[in-house]
This record gives sequence, C-alpha cells and structure tokens, in this order.
Amino acid sequence: EQGHPADKLAVVASTVSSKMTRALAQKEGMRWEETLTGFKWICNKKFDLQQEGYKVLLAFEESIGFCCGDLVNDKDGVCASAVFAEMAGQLNAQGKNVNSHLEYLYDTYGHFVSRQGYVIVPNPQLTVDIFE
Repeated sequence: EQGHPADKLAVVASTVSSKMTRALAQKEGMRWEETLTGFKWICNKKFDLQQEGYKVLLAFEESIGFCCGDLVNDKDGVCASAVFAEMAGQLNAQGKNVNSHLEYLYDTYGHFVSRQGYVIVPNPQLTVDIFE
C-alpha cells in the first residue's frame, strides 16, 4: 500500500483461516491479528486496528469471506472480485498470470494446507472455560 509504512499495515483473519497471510505479514513487517470466527469479531478487530492508526489491507475468514481495504466494512464478494480482477489485469500487463503469481507467493511465503474439523464437547461448562 503506497503511502503507508509496512509497520502500519495490518491483516486480520479468523483462527480457522489460512496462515499464509500470517507468513506474508511477518515477512513484510506488517501486523497480523487473529480473531474468533465470524465477521463481527473480524471487523471489530479491524476497527480497533484502525483506531490505533493501522491501515487494514485485508480482513477475511476461510469461508470465503473477504473484506478488502475500507470501502466496505463487511464480508463482500463483489468488492473482493473487483480487487481480484484488478490484480489479474495488472499481472497480465506485466506478462504474468494468476497461476504464476500464486507460484511466486508459494515460493516466497511457503505452502499452506487447511483442514477443517470439529470437536464435540459434551460438557457446556468446559466449552465456556476454554474460551474465557
């Protein structure tokens, strides 16, 4: 992001989301924050970071929920699609494509695998204790 030093840029992701953005943020000197699942948590963290003077480039969760920049402060597939299309156009102008860029990202930040699962806790109090 032009005009902002890397140490004032941030990325927010839910705890079940890919850790690739964490690797990217750490390598590039940006702040990375993890939240509980759900856009109320994600956007609340985004607003907190903005109050601290950060520009949040991306806030997302693994269920294909993306909030790019600060044009729309909620999960917005239309804005995310527009950002993706703009990126694809810029790559094309450089003689590159999305697949080659993804390979570049893997080479730079590593490969990441996500696996979904569930834990059933039959004791409701134990669930409360875990999250407090």
